Amino acid sequence: MEKYRRQANPWVYLDMAYAYAQSTSGCRKVAVGSIVTDEQGSIISIGSNKAIPDLCKCRQCLRIEKYGEDSKLHRNPEDCRAIHSEIDAIATAAKNGFSLNKGVIYVTRYPCESCAKAIIAAGIETVVYGGTTKISDQTRDMFQRFGVSYTYIDNWREDNSDR
Repeated sequence: MEKYRRQANPWVYLDMAYAYAQSTSGCRKVAVGSIVTDEQGSIISIGSNKAIPDLCKCRQCLRIEKYGEDSKLHRNPEDCRAIHSEIDAIATAAKNGFSLNKGVIYVTRYPCESCAKAIIAAGIETVVYGGTTKISDQTRDMFQRFGVSYTYIDNWREDNSDR
């Protein structure tokens, strides 16, 4: 399933998503961005990881409040106030009345299992992601089962979005 069906340079979208995340992400730990385009490459929606309202900026990280540190050992939904960038982009499109059916999502890091479910449910057909970590086996299996093609751009940039 690893294929990329668009002619546009994916680096352009990944760079735009990265810049957006750097300026809007509310997470003090990591900035992640997503852009969703239609089949022709027109941008439909953009998102970053952030809390609604942005409690991550006005208060310290919830992981630090709860555990005294922000280790990835604490990855349960109740350990973080933020939504992921993919969810933000999908929700923004829905709020503005745009269908994502047959769209492409560009993500500056690997989509997690929960975001993979939302991507599938939104009808997005192609995922392009960068960073230094590949998707999990579970995410890969979901994408394959539901016909979502995915491409890992391993040479886009080193994942230095941790803050």
